[in-house]
Amino acid sequence: MASVIGIDTSSYHRLEKGNSPITIDRLEKIAHALGVSLHALICGNNQPFPDLERNAEYLHHLEQEVVFLRKQLQEKENQLSMLLESKLELHRSATNPLR
Repeated sequence: MASVIGIDTSSYHRLEKGNSPITIDRLEKIAHALGVSLHALICGNNQPFPDLERNAEYLHHLEQEVVFLRKQLQEKENQLSMLLESKLELHRSATNPLR
C-alpha cells in the first residue's frame, strides 16, 4: 500500500498508527487501490452520507422559500408599476388640462 500512495513503508506505518496525518490525496489513492469510494473507505460501505436527508429537507425548504419570495417580488413589482402609471397619468393631466 505504501508504494501505491507513493510513500516509503516507514511513513505508511506512521500513518497506520495515527502518528502522521493523512492527506485527502493519499486517502483517494488508497480507496482507488481497494476499489471503493472515498466515502466508503471513511464511513464504511453501508453508511449513508452524513446529514444527507436533513440537507435534502433543508434544500427543499429553501426552494419553497425562493418560490414564495419570487411571488412576493412579482406582486410588489406589479404594485409599483400600477403606482407609477397612476402618478404618470396624474402628471400628464396636470401638464395637459385639455385631456
